[in-house]
Amino acid sequence: MNNVELEYFEEQQLRFEINGIDSDERIPYVEEQLERHGIRPKYVPPEDELAERVEEDFEATIRARVGLALNSVIDEAAIVDQVTEELRGELQLDDAEEFIRESLEIHPYEAWDSVLDKEHRRRVLGARGEIEAMVRDHVVTMVTDDYEDGE
Repeated sequence: MNNVELEYFEEQQLRFEINGIDSDERIPYVEEQLERHGIRPKYVPPEDELAERVEEDFEATIRARVGLALNSVIDEAAIVDQVTEELRGELQLDDAEEFIRESLEIHPYEAWDSVLDKEHRRRVLGARGEIEAMVRDHVVTMVTDDYEDGE
């Protein structure tokens, strides 16, 4: 902070933008002012709380890095597209209008899109084992192909 800024701030007590202070001088100046006005140093939690936070932070950091690594190895969108196409004929509702109309006769207050969603969820839930096997096969194929290609 230059002399003019010091004079304005400290002696004349005029406000100015903190961003107006050079970046390499800003933090030391703020810290000095906090200390001068009796503000305590930054809080560091007690050891037992800190140990728990260290563990949580470490696990979250590893989880994020592993997620990024998996995303670089496995193309999730491609697997979703492949499984969707493979199961379309087996699980997708064929005559949606007829199905929805019949369902609304039984449950007239249900929304049509809710009927559609529930039926697809029911069908997909019934095929969860098959879906998991397909995903496993696609992941193995992707990883092996990448390995064989030298990636």
